[in-house]
Amino acid sequence: IKNCPGDDLTCSSSAISTQSSGPRSAISKRQTPSSSSRKSVRFDSIEIREHEISLEINPCVSSGPSVGLGWGHRDLPPCCVDAYEKARPSRRSKSQCQMPRTHRENLLREFGYTRSEINDAVITINALKRQRQASSSAHIIEKAFMAKEWAGQNVKRMIARGSGQMRTYKLRRSI
Repeated sequence: IKNCPGDDLTCSSSAISTQSSGPRSAISKRQTPSSSSRKSVRFDSIEIREHEISLEINPCVSSGPSVGLGWGHRDLPPCCVDAYEKARPSRRSKSQCQMPRTHRENLLREFGYTRSEINDAVITINALKRQRQASSSAHIIEKAFMAKEWAGQNVKRMIARGSGQMRTYKLRRSI
């Protein structure tokens, strides 16, 4: 019997495939009434790894510090897939996965980061945002300049083609 961490749910060994070649999954062939074989995959346990939180320099946050996964981790005991699926909460929406600035700051403080370290990271993030904005603006201006150049060249070509066609037409009429 395997216990899920933090839960009173258990998984009996009878639910685990006897055809399993290892503790994580099993590939087996099932016989169907038509005697053809199909492959299937089954999982019997889940291994969960909790990572520490680290202060990151990522300019994609709307404001404040960014939070990332650190290298330190803790392995939780394996859990039966069926028990895990019954106990886990429903999936979160996209908006529920976004952390407000104050929440990120509080998490970082809980993990031992000082206000000074957090403020330094925010200053760096804001500087990177300004650099990206300047780079993006320069790129837009460059694209507009290139479009102007392209349009000018095409207009010149069209005029040159048009005047050549006019000359040919005038020559034909005079013959």
